[in-house]
Amino acid sequence: MSIAAMAMALAMMVQSPAETAASPPPDALSVARAYLDRMYALEFDSLPELLAEDAVFEDPTAGVAGSTAVRGNDNIAAAFQATAGPLESVEYAIENSFVFNDLVVLSLTYNARIRGADLGQDAEYICSVAPAVTILAVGDGLIQSHTDYVDYGAFTAGFRPC
Repeated sequence: MSIAAMAMALAMMVQSPAETAASPPPDALSVARAYLDRMYALEFDSLPELLAEDAVFEDPTAGVAGSTAVRGNDNIAAAFQATAGPLESVEYAIENSFVFNDLVVLSLTYNARIRGADLGQDAEYICSVAPAVTILAVGDGLIQSHTDYVDYGAFTAGFRPC
């Protein structure tokens, strides 16, 4: 093989970085934040696009709030929509977080504003704060599973007019 032929073969095998560099996958914490931002903005119609088709949501602490496990991106969005009826708004703050492999573990504080009439209260709005731990498994840039542990006792005990 001539030097010219070898050079041509080598050039065909080697591609420039621009040709080979795929966009890096989004990091797990960025995916988690985008998901939480949309969820707590109560934008449930667009939530399925951030969830894997067979994603699972569960909340072992939700005995007060109803069903604890839901499977499927559309079903999860629908379940959140159904339980969010009395919510006027929800804000969240990440108190602490870490990422281990594909798991994002978050210590959160939720601050909810709820229509008082929906809770049988005289006040127009009721506010409360709840501490929680949320664990999100992220893969392929999507939420694969979402598990919440919320202190619902503190949440309901903290109801106050706002």
